[in-house]
Amino acid sequence: MAINCDRMMTLEDLSTIEVLEQTDDDSISVSGFESRSTISPKAELNLLECFLINKHKNVILAGDFNTDFESIPKSFSDLLNKYNLKSALALNIKSTTKHGTFIDNIITNFKVEAGGIYTSYTKSSHDPLYINLK
Repeated sequence: MAINCDRMMTLEDLSTIEVLEQTDDDSISVSGFESRSTISPKAELNLLECFLINKHKNVILAGDFNTDFESIPKSFSDLLNKYNLKSALALNIKSTTKHGTFIDNIITNFKVEAGGIYTSYTKSSHDPLYINLK
């Protein structure tokens, strides 16, 4: 099925995927992602795919995907595989929130040396994440 990426992005879209940094030669894009519900809705997957199709060879997506990465939906897994993207976090991470859920992630196609969670002393329910690129 073809993805239609020609429509204008709405304000709602812009709060979902935000390009935080992009070099002049388009060699890297670092983007924040916030899912309003879960990653399974077709509209959000289509938006994410348009982002990947239109802009980026080297990608880092970081944020609250509101999907359980312990049981990732097949449609989301297929999209990540299609663009050679994977989680940059250590395999032993099972939770990224104080509620015991694994909904935040850093997804990339870069080679990663390390990725994990910083100890948080804030009131946020989400743990801060990091990656070190090779």
